[in-house]
Amino acid sequence: MRNHHTVTFPQLASATRQVQNELQRAGLWNEGNRLLKVDVSLLPTLVSRIAGGKNVLGFVHMGDPGIFKLLGIQPGHIYIPAKVPGEGWSVLWGKDNPRGSLRDVLRHEYGHALAYQYPELVIDSPAFKTAFGGHHDDDTPVAGPDHHFVSVYAQKEPREDFAETFMFYLRHKQILPAKHANRVIAKKWRFIEKLCDRIAKS
Repeated sequence: MRNHHTVTFPQLASATRQVQNELQRAGLWNEGNRLLKVDVSLLPTLVSRIAGGKNVLGFVHMGDPGIFKLLGIQPGHIYIPAKVPGEGWSVLWGKDNPRGSLRDVLRHEYGHALAYQYPELVIDSPAFKTAFGGHHDDDTPVAGPDHHFVSVYAQKEPREDFAETFMFYLRHKQILPAKHANRVIAKKWRFIEKLCDRIAKS
């Protein structure tokens, strides 16, 4: 997708179906799965800027509805701005990889939605802290060299590291790419594998 590109309902619907198929292959889109409760909505640009910020590509509101309820935004659901921001892609993936896809944004946001729907397995999990080097809700980056993260944006804070790693997990069909096959990322990958397995069996 290009900066300033307009996202249409048919594009969003198509990308959402593709990502939901990937979720099903990962054991996360079966009857009784809490992700089935998650809606994906297209937001007018002004509303998305008020709710998520100037360069937001998508978001899941994780807290109390508060004033967001007045904008039609509910916790745990995925919201995509109707217009791709000018700096959005480079903010998310870094200047060396300034383009992404709508599917990647949805994969990332489904990671946040997964944390919201299964807080006992992600947000409150001691295993999360062991794998990602900090509590899910910590607002500070986890120290480490670039190669310990799948993207520049993953270095922002543990919750973004989780969502980015989850995005890669779906994109690469649950197979860790050789480029990222180091001890630190492998530990994060195993956390996601075990999480998916546990949810699929519940």
